[in-house]
Amino acid sequence: KKKAMKWIKYLFFLCILSYENIYSQATKAKLDSIINETNLDTLISYVNILSGEDSVEIDGWIDLIVSRAYDDFYNDIAAEYIKQTLSKLELEIHDQEYSSMGRNILAIQTGIEYPEQEYIICAHYDAVTSYCADDNASSVAAILEAARILSKFDTKFTIIYAFFDEEEINRGGSYYY
Repeated sequence: KKKAMKWIKYLFFLCILSYENIYSQATKAKLDSIINETNLDTLISYVNILSGEDSVEIDGWIDLIVSRAYDDFYNDIAAEYIKQTLSKLELEIHDQEYSSMGRNILAIQTGIEYPEQEYIICAHYDAVTSYCADDNASSVAAILEAARILSKFDTKFTIIYAFFDEEEINRGGSYYY
């Protein structure tokens, strides 16, 4: 878990750096306060839920994400979990179904000055097999945490928090997007 947490912190730091580029007038104090809003317990919880270590309530049902293999029923539960988590942030959510098994989850934070200019922060939530442990769960967790924090701020440019499916099979979700 320590190795995963180091990876999550690194990914989240990269997200914050992208925020600094998006909002170049931000002061160091403001950036420090944003970084300090990072909640390690929340990041661990995201990873544990996505890795099937902890159960989660989704649409009134308690579920365990046993697998995120692209062709597995539980991959849809992972997508629903991501969608439900993002919907609490008052972002514009898109469930982009592009095949019988593939769906991307997108959350859009529209920029206030240059809404047509977009920055994409993305990860894939599918996995190679049902025994993948936390394949890319740390990246998904970092982006969920970045969305939780950054969605509280007005940004000059649009930010798209993208969670791609079927990346393990020829980059299906990102290619479709």
